[in-house]
Amino acid sequence: MDSSSTAHVSEQGAESGAFQQTEKFETEAPLTAQSLPYAFAKRHGVLIGQIEEDVVNVLYHSAPDPIVLAEVSRIARRNISLVLSRRSVCGVTCADL
Repeated sequence: MDSSSTAHVSEQGAESGAFQQTEKFETEAPLTAQSLPYAFAKRHGVLIGQIEEDVVNVLYHSAPDPIVLAEVSRIARRNISLVLSRRSVCGVTCADL
């Protein structure tokens, strides 16, 4: 296919409306402890604890990497507060998910 036929295809797509942007409606699911993927939580030793309007408690058993905390904050769409937990508590809670 040469560049002239590519341009022609693009023009046809634009005329047919195939490239028009559609309005997206954001439907945010409510945040729960299960919002954090199990494999991620287990690998990094973090869990979502108490959820408040603007802050979520993150349970951890060993100092998490800042990148992990940033990802939890992104998933939760809230600021985070760290809560040290015993490894046995994290293991039981993670197994319950």
